[in-house]
Amino acid sequence: MNWPLYYYLGPMCLIAFALFSLYVHFFESITAPSVRRTATEVILLVATIALGFLVVYFNFLDGTSYFAYRDMGSDTVDQYVPYYLDLMRKISTRSLGTWNMNYGLGASFMSYQSWTLDPFCLVIVPLALLLGQQHLSLALVIAQGVKMLLCGLLFDHVLTFYCSRPLSRIVGAVLYAFCGFLMLWGQHYWIGASIVMATLMMLMLELLMQRWSMPRFWGLAVASAVSIIMSTYSGFAVMLFSLAYALLRIPVATDSTGIRSYLSGFWRLALPVACGVLISCVTLVPYGTAMIQESSRVVSSGQAPLSERMLDYAKAFVPLRWLPYLVSRLLGNGLVSVCAELPQYLVPATEAFRQTNVYEMTQMGFSVAAIILLLQFAWWELTEADRREKILVAIASALCICYCVNYFLPALSNVFSAVRYRASFALAAPICIAMAVAWERCFLERRLNIPVFVAGAALTAATLAWSLLHTLDGRLICLYFSLALLILVVLSVIMARNREGRCKLVVVLFAAAMLSSSIVDGFFITNSRVWCTKSDFPKADASYESDMSAALKFIESQDEEGSGTYRISIAMGDLNAALTQGFMGIDSYNSTINSNLELFYKELWPGAIRKISAYQATRDDMIHPTLQRMLGVRYIASRGDIRIDGYEPLASFGSIRVLKAQGQTSLATVFESTTSESSVQSQTPQEREGLVQSSAIVSDNAPKGFQNLGRASGDAITGTSTPAKAHVDSQTSVSCCTSTDSKAVCMFAIPYAKGWSAKVDGTQAPTFRTNYGFIGVALQPGSHKVSIAYRPLGTDIGFAISTSGLVLGLIASIAMLRRQKAGGLQVR
Repeated sequence: MNWPLYYYLGPMCLIAFALFSLYVHFFESITAPSVRRTATEVILLVATIALGFLVVYFNFLDGTSYFAYRDMGSDTVDQYVPYYLDLMRKISTRSLGTWNMNYGLGASFMSYQSWTLDPFCLVIVPLALLLGQQHLSLALVIAQGVKMLLCGLLFDHVLTFYCSRPLSRIVGAVLYAFCGFLMLWGQHYWIGASIVMATLMMLMLELLMQRWSMPRFWGLAVASAVSIIMSTYSGFAVMLFSLAYALLRIPVATDSTGIRSYLSGFWRLALPVACGVLISCVTLVPYGTAMIQESSRVVSSGQAPLSERMLDYAKAFVPLRWLPYLVSRLLGNGLVSVCAELPQYLVPATEAFRQTNVYEMTQMGFSVAAIILLLQFAWWELTEADRREKILVAIASALCICYCVNYFLPALSNVFSAVRYRASFALAAPICIAMAVAWERCFLERRLNIPVFVAGAALTAATLAWSLLHTLDGRLICLYFSLALLILVVLSVIMARNREGRCKLVVVLFAAAMLSSSIVDGFFITNSRVWCTKSDFPKADASYESDMSAALKFIESQDEEGSGTYRISIAMGDLNAALTQGFMGIDSYNSTINSNLELFYKELWPGAIRKISAYQATRDDMIHPTLQRMLGVRYIASRGDIRIDGYEPLASFGSIRVLKAQGQTSLATVFESTTSESSVQSQTPQEREGLVQSSAIVSDNAPKGFQNLGRASGDAITGTSTPAKAHVDSQTSVSCCTSTDSKAVCMFAIPYAKGWSAKVDGTQAPTFRTNYGFIGVALQPGSHKVSIAYRPLGTDIGFAISTSGLVLGLIASIAMLRRQKAGGLQVR
């Protein structure tokens, strides 16, 4: 780390000392029992989170660092930042639609639903539009701060149902706000929002269990709907967590004494959640349809039957060598690795889970006191809790442990498509609740069990020693945690000797040491990284981008047909340069690529895929003029000289060279000759590429009479291919005018997806897959106007179900309100 960049930590220490003094000053009020949150509690909580946020993110706020990464977290700068820039542009120009022409060769809104409908876009987009796109990083880091603050405030409210003392709630809420999940996945923007939605769901469930009312009913329904509308992917995990939380809390929160009262309490919670799920179908149905029918993540997975996968995951456990690392990660996410790849000898990959890196492993990071407090909580439950509570805590503990050591629950949260630990936020709530309860009962109420404390301290010391011996880049974190542990032990000895009363200075110091370890962990896993700077953050101030902007303006001024008639291929820079700069390109980094498009690359342009299909990089294999022209590439921009047959040099702008296609190119091509996919199955990609110069390869379900056009005899091809004059009318519609003397197929260079519909001269026409990945339309001889338009499949059904959810919620809430007024509904 470049320590001169962190001199601001000196003033932060002074502010921390002032905040520490406030805790000491208000000690009596924040340790006195209070079932409601107090103003002092909220102010101190907000101040603590704000201070921790400044410690972690100060350099990102003042522009020294930019909130995106070029190491293991490169998704941020390669995929999300370009998308946000494109989103801002489309909102400002009112061109946002359900299809994005600038995302590679084109992508459905459903493939990036989570990024667009993230509620925190309501913070990011207005701020970035107000400040300018060059300050997008600032908007992103402010949104991260809002997430942390909301997590802390919401969880503090949840803790009023568990803890009676404000200081206990503050400690638990701060640990929750700085937990490893939000610190690491918050760097991936929308993924971090899932813990906020899970916390909101938890709070609304508690409030409705406490007392039924119309606002609480609809609060839970809206929270459920927003969780899924924001992201079906993370929303499913949030719903699973909410279900488990409700099932375990109903017996305690509603004082259920039998099955009937338990079921009564459950359906009162289930009804508003069900209404929320129905309301979310406005996006859930189109998303599900797109993922099942189009996404390469599902279509081409080739997995075993669901029942077989479920059984396999249930029988599979993590290797024993994972266990020390998991215990280390319980304390701090960065003790062993801040961002370096985890070596196989330390955390070996398995057949079911190969992504053993700091992002994809279980996210925890709950401070140096995690083991000590959890053992105190377990001892208190064993010795003082009633039988029902012991059973419920045992079930919750078993679920948390199973999530960490068995593959079933991580796979379940990913609908059994693969093992993923992106629902690790589910661990934060029970662990932070247990820590807050233990802190209150064992330290504030002076019921500390010394032998259990010694065992916890010894286990923590052993874990830190193991972490220090095996750390890759977390040595400083290990040393700080070791110092913090020593302080906790000394303070505990002082408290144990002073049994007559609480020493407020010692108690506040204990809390400070505990909370500071969590903030320090967050500081290092955020700052000990390869973060972006002004020179390489997209649209901040990159010199090559200014040259590229000049080249794009020149191209637009030179081309009379308009930018909606051609594509530009980029032989340099980031894969999503088209999103960043706002033009129609080819390359992209898209982790939810259309499965038909994936087939196109596999069968015709395999050299354009970097290892996995998410990386579509034609720049790695540029010399394919036939395919470039077929895709409507009229211009090629490169850094330095490049030669491609059929393209001639046009102009230079700094290091950027611009080439233009000789002759006509278009986003639509009319083929008078076709060949079925099955008839060329044995050919090589090079042979198929030669074929598509004059003949389209159509799917075997193309209309009869259009599968082998233009063949006079045998395999001889007599037809031709001609570019048609096509234009992108909007993000969701393309049209062209063409004329043909015989039957033909018009291929639009738009990825084939079920939501596209076609019209020929105003009459509906079927579409079919052409050249493995694109939209084909059958044409009869004559002159035609052909148009295609996109509307996500399932939109009408989703809207109808969503409306029914609103109606059902309205009827149910009115009926329950009348029953409550009549005295037939228990409010508690």
